[in-house]
This record gives sequence, C-alpha cells and structure tokens, in this order.
Amino acid sequence: MASTDDKVILKSSEGECFEVDMAVASHLQIVKSVLEDCEGSSDKVVSLFIVEAKYVAMIIEYYKNYVELKEKHEEGGFEEKLKEFEKQFLEQIDKKELKGLVMAVNYLNAPALFDVVCTAIAKHIENKSVEYVREYFGIVNDFTAEEEAQIREEHRWAYDGVNDD
Repeated sequence: MASTDDKVILKSSEGECFEVDMAVASHLQIVKSVLEDCEGSSDKVVSLFIVEAKYVAMIIEYYKNYVELKEKHEEGGFEEKLKEFEKQFLEQIDKKELKGLVMAVNYLNAPALFDVVCTAIAKHIENKSVEYVREYFGIVNDFTAEEEAQIREEHRWAYDGVNDD
C-alpha cells in the first residue's frame, strides 16, 4: 500500500477532494507540473478550478485502471486489456457527458484519455447531419440560407448517407 507521501489531493471546482496515488496523478500533466513547481512543499492539494467533480472521478477511474492494468500485464496483453476496459468505461458515459469530459481531460493534459474520448466523440458524430453536430457542440449557424444552399450544392457528396439522429 502506498504511503500518504505517495498521494495527492485533487480538488474539483465544487471543492470536492479526491485522494489519489501519485502513480495515477502523474498521468495528468498539469497536476505533475504543479507538484514539480511546489516541490518541497508539504501541501499536496491541487485545485482543478474548472473541472467538475464528476469528471475528476471519471478521470481518476480511468487512470487507476490504466496503472493497474499496466502493472498486471507487464509481460504482455496490456493493450488488449486496456481496449476492453476503455470499451466498458465509455459505455458508462452519457454521450452528452463526453463533451465535458474531453474539456476536462484537455485542461488536465492527459493524453491517453484524451485520445480515447476524442475517438468516442468522433464515432458519435460520424454520419450525423450538420444540424445535429451543430446542436451537439453548441455551434451557431452563421451562414445565410443562400450560403448554406450553395455549400450543400457544391459538396452534395458530403451529405450522402447522413443520419439525422
């Protein structure tokens, strides 16, 4: 078991605290940088000002499993087990929560999970209509009706097989 010296407290935007092993926290580059900047300090609390508690919990869950799987499968099989876990992990997350999670992961600079979540979002919006993607990301249509009609005409092929969903 890790000692308290091997732990860090991550504090969400709502003030909720999560005690995390350094092996897990070290995958979050912003946390790693803050701890390096405060080296020698006894305070191991890192405030994540713009990350909600639910996303902190998801990120910790992912990296806890990542670290455990890596340790368990040092001799091989890590990639396969990780893919299985990632599939189960993503099945638990609402499609709307993916947007918040990707923002949190981007802020924390956690590359492995960033790639996983971006891939999930890409699969989610694949073959969706322009209107659906705009709504999903909260993008305002700034084209006039004429401009949009012209674009649709010039790029008709891009609208083949699109689901409105």
